[in-house]
Amino acid sequence: MSHKPVKISLLTIFKKWLWISYNHIGWLILLNFMTAILSLTVVGLGFAFSLIFFPLSKLLKNDSYSYSELRQDIAKSWKWSIGYGTLLLVIFLILTTNIYFYKHIQKSGHLAEWAATAIVVITIIYLMVSLWVIPTKIYFQESLKNSFKKAWILCFDNIKVSFAMFFVFIGMAFIGVYTGVVYFLLTFGLTASFIWVAFYEVMQKYGMGDPIPSAGSRTLKDLIKPWA
Repeated sequence: MSHKPVKISLLTIFKKWLWISYNHIGWLILLNFMTAILSLTVVGLGFAFSLIFFPLSKLLKNDSYSYSELRQDIAKSWKWSIGYGTLLLVIFLILTTNIYFYKHIQKSGHLAEWAATAIVVITIIYLMVSLWVIPTKIYFQESLKNSFKKAWILCFDNIKVSFAMFFVFIGMAFIGVYTGVVYFLLTFGLTASFIWVAFYEVMQKYGMGDPIPSAGSRTLKDLIKPWA
């Protein structure tokens, strides 16, 4: 991937995320509800989360999207989505189990604490890279293996964006679980839309594709009175 002198602004990403999500709030709620229902089963978690990325990849570029296209995307993505989701969950459970194990070893002293800390760091890195995988696979239309390789590079080559993705992911997950209602209405939709907006912005750095349209001169007044 060749670099272009394009500066990635987190403020621009957050601003575009706010307005593009507002523009498509109806679709976000509908897709989020479907995703939340499917995520209640372990097998459906990966499939559900990837499901929401397909329509958003087109909606966020102001392209039209139909229910027939949604069915087609489901049909062509369900196999690798379930496989990826299962792999993601298994690795995450292994890492968190190790954290619990080392945290509760009393005789090992500082060694156990260091091991637990190291696994926490590995878990965070793993989650950060994982957030890049689905949009990378959809965008480049490559195998899951190649998508992981590209996701790893993108994650560390754009570390500020990766941390922003991670904190949005954790924040939305916390709000969703804490409130319950937000989980079924917006948690997945807002998380996925932020990841896509950030991903499209990062692609400009490598001279690929077009960015999400700018919010222009819109202000909070437009949010409260969009018809004014």
